[in-house]
Amino acid sequence: MKLPLPKEHGAWGMLFLPLLAGLAAPERWHPAALVVVVMVFFAYAARAPLETLARNRAHRPSRVWLAGYAGLALACALGLVLGWHRAQWLWLLTAILPALLVSLAFASSRRSRAVANELLGALLLPVSAAVGYAVMADRVDRGALDLWLPFALYNGATLPYVRTWIMCRRAGKSEEFQAAADRARRGAVLALLAADLAAVALVAAGWWPWAVLAAFGLATVRTVAGLRLAGRVEVPVNRLGWTEMACSAAFTVLVVAAFAGRVG
Repeated sequence: MKLPLPKEHGAWGMLFLPLLAGLAAPERWHPAALVVVVMVFFAYAARAPLETLARNRAHRPSRVWLAGYAGLALACALGLVLGWHRAQWLWLLTAILPALLVSLAFASSRRSRAVANELLGALLLPVSAAVGYAVMADRVDRGALDLWLPFALYNGATLPYVRTWIMCRRAGKSEEFQAAADRARRGAVLALLAADLAAVALVAAGWWPWAVLAAFGLATVRTVAGLRLAGRVEVPVNRLGWTEMACSAAFTVLVVAAFAGRVG
């Protein structure tokens, strides 16, 4: 029997690459890291049966899968809190609870692919970096914010960039998508400028180390070059996805290197 899992491959990267960065940031490694990975996996996997139930509340298999996923995620959470006495990360869940409820509202109304919900997800998924850091360091402090924010800015700029490629592909087959492709391109440019300006401002203010700009600089080069090619070059969706995964992995490595010794 095939496991019901979220199909958006990019979202898995937005979730687990920041998580790995958060687990790697503190100086001391703890075996609780393995439990965190399992907990985050099943917590996110629960999205698939939940969205199915939003479309058909009488779908019994989805109820079973949802209960199983949620139960395993809860068991991991209890292990962290009761077994290793690491509960500080729960404050992060409290902070993002309103946003999670909004995302669930989108899913229940069958609008999970709405632009607003996708952008909300791009900001929520890298909270895994803060959760990983909080569990490893057993505290919630500025380090958690330092690790979440660069991924949130990167994801916020990447989402309209990838959307531009998708809309340009559709526009190449049907002109009715051309207006959507133009809007996506403009949104990608604005999102890139906003992310870069925020990164420069945080570095200039001494909030982030200068090395963080290397990560955003490479991401900017990727986006500018990609936007010039979108609509002119035919790239298979799978290749585009793997390319984006590689870019996200490189961004993660640079962020971890930039914050080495700064957090944890």
